[in-house]
Amino acid sequence: MESLRPGVERICDQLLAPVAEQYLDGEVVDLNRTLAVPLPLAVFGELLGVPAEDRAWLQKLVPSTLAAMRPDSSEEELCTADEANSVIERYFLDLAERRRRDPGEDLVSLLVAVHDDEPDVLSADDLMSMLWGLWAGGLATTTTAVDFGVLAMIDHPGETRWLRGGPAEALAFVDELLRYEAPAMSTAISRFAQRDVELSGVPVPKGADVRVLFPACNRDPDAFPSPDTFDPSRKHLHRNHLTFGHGLHYCLGAALARMELAAVLPKVFSQLPAMVLHEQPTFHQAVPVRVFASLLVSRG
Repeated sequence: MESLRPGVERICDQLLAPVAEQYLDGEVVDLNRTLAVPLPLAVFGELLGVPAEDRAWLQKLVPSTLAAMRPDSSEEELCTADEANSVIERYFLDLAERRRRDPGEDLVSLLVAVHDDEPDVLSADDLMSMLWGLWAGGLATTTTAVDFGVLAMIDHPGETRWLRGGPAEALAFVDELLRYEAPAMSTAISRFAQRDVELSGVPVPKGADVRVLFPACNRDPDAFPSPDTFDPSRKHLHRNHLTFGHGLHYCLGAALARMELAAVLPKVFSQLPAMVLHEQPTFHQAVPVRVFASLLVSRG
């Protein structure tokens, strides 16, 4: 991850330069559209070796896949998601084959090499699941985390001192952000109760769709004292938050997301001073990922 940091910082600087110029001139800027959306798209594109000309249209397929993961998804949304998933899968199958013939230094080339050398360790299904998960699962969540990071600077100005320190302090701010405002409201993939069970006095029948609600877990007072307080100093407790899941289901891109946020948020803080909200942000959807429609800020 540290070897990727210079590239992330370069992308961030490229995106922020025109935004900062407009901002310092007194204009209202939309940090969702100009920073939070394009940043992870460029980072994941470079990491996976997705050509620049393919990234935008491939990214536009992701919201359809997320919408289908809501418990109340319609038949039409499920059909649309199936088609979007098929397009993404076909694309990465083709990309893997291209990297097999002409390998580069990207992650797809490395994973293809592992699969070809040790198919018992990384099967074809494992390879595709990993690539799909990084692309479809990493873009929207990282975008939302950047948006919430900006809101945290505005809502908790006393804690922005953590963004003026070094990498360890910035990472403490990021970890508390991920606890305080988990980008995903719930697990995207259904779990089903294997038998009748009772949880905290609530009966859960066999076969019921069971979802973990990350914000509720991360505000558990038994795990986090004063859980509704944004406090980066609780560093020793951050390993307890469930934003990235747990155990076998721990997020494959967790280290990348933390590094991205720790790289970008101090830059936003230093280059866009005295930020205030121009208007309250609105959201496209909340489940499974809280997706911002816009994030308009101006200089106070």
